[in-house]
Amino acid sequence: WRIQNLERRTRLIANGDFSPMPLPRQNDELRDLANSVNEMAAKLAQYQEAMTRSERARLLDQVSGGLAHQLRNAVTGAKLAVQLHADTCAGGDREALVVAERQLSRMVTDLKRFFDLGRTGQRIERCSLRALIEEAVDLLRPQCQHAHTELMWKKPEIEASVNGDHGQLGHLILNLLGNAVEAAGPNGTVEVRLIQQESKWVIEISDTGPGPPPQVAARLFEPFVTGKPEGIGLGLSVAKQVAEAHGGTIAWTRENDRTCFRVELPMGG
Repeated sequence: WRIQNLERRTRLIANGDFSPMPLPRQNDELRDLANSVNEMAAKLAQYQEAMTRSERARLLDQVSGGLAHQLRNAVTGAKLAVQLHADTCAGGDREALVVAERQLSRMVTDLKRFFDLGRTGQRIERCSLRALIEEAVDLLRPQCQHAHTELMWKKPEIEASVNGDHGQLGHLILNLLGNAVEAAGPNGTVEVRLIQQESKWVIEISDTGPGPPPQVAARLFEPFVTGKPEGIGLGLSVAKQVAEAHGGTIAWTRENDRTCFRVELPMGG
């Protein structure tokens, strides 16, 4: 019967079930063989996961590049139309158009950075994290004022320079900050901090929103995983790729009714 169990287990593995089988109590060759089968199943499970991640990354590259290119062209056209219309308006209507133009400018900037992620390689240069955060805060402040969302950012004296791709790092920060503003919602609070810890810079972005839904919380950085009804689940996956491409990490926690995303990047030489 022990041989039959081994045979049954190998058939399950062939059908894609890589869960381990209980080892026989008797310490003999069949127990060693069962242990080897479990080791083989574990390795096959790892290979399957690696292939899945690779396929998702390939699909992500295809979707992100084409989608960002099309959207950037459409938004650029809309921005030009708003600019032309604003030139002929006066009073309150013109003010509303200026706000709309500012939001479209933000979308163009964000889409350009997203499109740049599809480039081969990185354009390595000295980047000021303080300046990148300041730029993202300036882009999102009108939206926060409109929604009565408090955006807290105390600019530090240090530049916090790193060696990296300016466009990719800017996309990472703007994406995380934009998500936080959206999550906090009207009358919510978003706080951005830039601190130094040993040989790395740490960016912390926290909000008073409800946090990710439980069904997606454990897979938040995977491509096409999202808790937003209108979302496509690419932003955080791209953010993770950018952080890791720069030798850093990204993680999130939920404490004291606040969601906090933390990005760690090595200090530039």
